[in-house]
Amino acid sequence: MDYSKIRIKGARQNNLKNIDVEIPKYKWISVCGVSGSGKSSLVHDVIYAQAQHDFLESINSYARRNFPKTSSVDADSIYGLSPSIVIDQNTFPNTPRSTIGTYTDIYTHVRLLFSRAGIPHYNASAFSFNSPEGVCEHCNGLGESMEIDLPSLIDLDKSLNEGAIKHKTWKVNGRYWNIISAIEKFDMDKPVKDFSEEELNLLLYSPAFVYEEKEGKHIQTFTYEGIVSRMKKRLNDERGLSAATYDMQFFTSGKCPICNGTRLNAKAREVQLSNGLKIQDLVNMEFYDLYNTLESIHGTVEDHIIPSILKDIKCLIDVGVGYLTLNRSASTLSGGEAHKVKLARQIGNSLSDMIYILDEPTAGLHPRDIDRIKSICHGIVNKHNTLIIIDHNVQMLRESNYMIDIGPGSGKNGGMIIAEGNTSEIFKTGEGITVTTINNLHPQVKEKCRTTKRYLDIKNFSQRNFNDFSVKIPLGIFTTITGASGSGKSTLLDEIALRIPEATVVGQGNIGQNIRGNIGTYSKVFDKIRKYYAKETNSDASLFSFNSAGACPCCGGIGYTVTDMHFMGDIKSICEECNGKRYNPDVLKLKVRNLSITDILDMTIDEALIWFENEKDIVTTLKDISDVGLGYITIGQPLTTLSGGEMQRLKLSSKLRGKKGVFLIDEPTKGLHVKDILSLIQMLNKIVDNGNTVIVVEHNMDIICQSDWIIDLGPEGGKNGGTLLFAGTPISMYQSCMSYTAKYLRDYINQYGGPHE
Repeated sequence: MDYSKIRIKGARQNNLKNIDVEIPKYKWISVCGVSGSGKSSLVHDVIYAQAQHDFLESINSYARRNFPKTSSVDADSIYGLSPSIVIDQNTFPNTPRSTIGTYTDIYTHVRLLFSRAGIPHYNASAFSFNSPEGVCEHCNGLGESMEIDLPSLIDLDKSLNEGAIKHKTWKVNGRYWNIISAIEKFDMDKPVKDFSEEELNLLLYSPAFVYEEKEGKHIQTFTYEGIVSRMKKRLNDERGLSAATYDMQFFTSGKCPICNGTRLNAKAREVQLSNGLKIQDLVNMEFYDLYNTLESIHGTVEDHIIPSILKDIKCLIDVGVGYLTLNRSASTLSGGEAHKVKLARQIGNSLSDMIYILDEPTAGLHPRDIDRIKSICHGIVNKHNTLIIIDHNVQMLRESNYMIDIGPGSGKNGGMIIAEGNTSEIFKTGEGITVTTINNLHPQVKEKCRTTKRYLDIKNFSQRNFNDFSVKIPLGIFTTITGASGSGKSTLLDEIALRIPEATVVGQGNIGQNIRGNIGTYSKVFDKIRKYYAKETNSDASLFSFNSAGACPCCGGIGYTVTDMHFMGDIKSICEECNGKRYNPDVLKLKVRNLSITDILDMTIDEALIWFENEKDIVTTLKDISDVGLGYITIGQPLTTLSGGEMQRLKLSSKLRGKKGVFLIDEPTKGLHVKDILSLIQMLNKIVDNGNTVIVVEHNMDIICQSDWIIDLGPEGGKNGGTLLFAGTPISMYQSCMSYTAKYLRDYINQYGGPHE
């Protein structure tokens, strides 16, 4: 058999329509198509899943116990696979303890360097901010000092009985409020502003102590702890991340005054290398400077450890994040930065005959950065590897050797191969929806822009790479903030959100996904549908929840059963009791207009719009989902099966629903096909036409062209960013601005369209 190709026959995973496809190996393959067409199903759920399954099958059963369980995919046959590496589009977890240094493992080598070559000598754990030996006692290794913002936590004019404590955990008559009352240390009717210093300290900062309350023969024991003391403890407990996120609104943060943000204790901070440098000097250097500094350090031990560090730092510089530092919290990275850091972890190896899968590698990247990514992609292929990329970027598509276009539509209207072949040939023939859309692009720079007299005036702003920065942010129009990666776009957007607290923020965070979540539950429309069914059938609404009373007793409302095959992959089988319908038989008998609740879950959003046309509350939510182009998705489609573009649009529909005012959106085009972006522009303009403000962080040229106002930051990232390069209309940028963004705007217009509307 010829193993120069990956041969797939009869793939039926998710929405794939029994497709056959042959993919040449050792080439750059682009997989494209509208959002939800089946790209991820083919690349992630067929190619990568089967490659992972086959590789793990080759390992003995004893060793396999420690690996994730995998199952075969739904396809007749797959041949020609190699071990695969996937770099997905998910952002980093929102944990403050993960830094770029810890994620890349570079910090592990830095700790080793200081433990072996530093003076005095300590164990490597003495330089870990996640270890009791090395952690800063003041900030507990976070690098930030969280100080309570008392006015946001306590209404000093109110008494405790009147609800002086604004935090929901201490609400009146709640458990912790009752403990405050029970210890009988406070006058519950006295305004907090009249508390003595001793009383206020007890209320806020008391360490935990056990209190006993005697009632006749009964003794009740409970623990009292000051409000701030308890909140600070929770901030440092990763198990309480959701509670800690809520608590953050009551604190102001700044660099820890003791460790100056290095996260380490005094003992670790005093250790020096032979040239006098300390660990805090290295972790706060930008990678450009860190590389040059380490390159000049030599010694018996140093020459064994430093080359490995230099190799990894060079990879980070090569992908375009040389302005970052080891101490930078991973959770603060933009989507584009996170993707580049992930990519850097993989390009430094010497592996060949691998399959590399990159999911939206250009998402969140400035056009200037894409040239660098293209170079890296060619480097991967030149090592005799196969590169499969899911991407919508025109530059990336044209650069590939081979294209596979999946469609023609989304969801059940997709899943077919509508074009495949050499990229140059497909662009010549205009075959497929993607190339047809690109060839029909005629972008124009907007000249008739909306104007406004209302502004948010930011003056003398200094944070991260901004120093005494001032800018006027227009209100009531459509504004795009753009600029090179690391130039400060997300930082500026965060500052706008702080200054306009009532603004609706749509960030880059992932939608929470679990096997029970679906379109209906995420959008809350299913709650309304359950109430409708309860009213129409004179039943309890909980019966129509597959997570509650109505769930099938056999599968628990999942619709399938899982057989644990020990070291082999789990086997999912349609539940024999409910036949995959999730509900018990009694619930399925309850019908409205001859349809059961499970029939509703199988409806597409557009079908449901017609069926529920007289239920205004339900229709409103369904229409919001349909308006962002998700009308083809079924109400019961699991969130775990959504593509990146579908998740982004679902998030937009949820965040924008029924709201007015200021909308702050970070990279709304993430995961969207060229065709979908044009629809997104129409939606954003409609929001502004209804009297609202839209401010987006974007690199997409179609968005930039159609904005009313552009704020361009740069010129580079990190310490060389944070400067206002341009503020004005798109036509002004096109005609006179000399920034990188302006250059690529002119290139885009000159290639595909014309400067005027």
